[in-house]
Amino acid sequence: MGKIIINIGKILFAIISLLYAEKYYFKFLNIIGINVSELTVLTKDILLLIMYIVLAVIIYFFYKEKINYDLKRFKRRMFSNILLTIVFFIGVAFIVSASEHLSSVLASSFKVSYEDIKHINIFNINVNLNLVIFVIKNIILIPIIKTVIIVLGSNDLFSGKKTILLASGLIGSAFHFLNIDGSFLFIVFNTFPFFTLYVSLAYIYQKNNKNISFSVMTYILYNLLAGPLLDRIL
Repeated sequence: MGKIIINIGKILFAIISLLYAEKYYFKFLNIIGINVSELTVLTKDILLLIMYIVLAVIIYFFYKEKINYDLKRFKRRMFSNILLTIVFFIGVAFIVSASEHLSSVLASSFKVSYEDIKHINIFNINVNLNLVIFVIKNIILIPIIKTVIIVLGSNDLFSGKKTILLASGLIGSAFHFLNIDGSFLFIVFNTFPFFTLYVSLAYIYQKNNKNISFSVMTYILYNLLAGPLLDRIL
């Protein structure tokens, strides 16, 4: 019972942190005497990056032994595993894209608005410090945090492959539907692609001898390359 409570606590900590940390982080800085309104955009981005690094370190220590063990296994066949991850990324990109199309069609039939997942093609942006910070924070750190806490958290809480896949999808969707205002159907249709994404990451984890490295790398590649890939093909 105690272990279950701890695992639930880890997931709740991650969800609450990712949803509200930025807001209260800047409030805290104001309290300790740092006038956030006077800071430049770059300075704010650097401060946010520091916050996400700290959060990533905390999540790492939650699952330190498992992460280190899986990373060692991934490195043993680094080249072939990277190629395999690229294949997974392409598969996930098309699966999520298909779920977006399905959600759009269903939303339209129920006369509910639908918003596509916003992919940013960083290769069309001039390289500068702001872009570097964006890549580290949004394409590397946040996907690592989400994948680890969702996939490993679901595996710690539940047994049974189907239950774990469903739990991963629902927990992953929570990061998004808690930020959405609208009707029940609006929330369902607009979070379904995210549900599909996290179920896919959990499936990749299970099918690769429960190695979280595959899921993490797939999500990073998805955030990095899904925009350019889908722009060229669709």
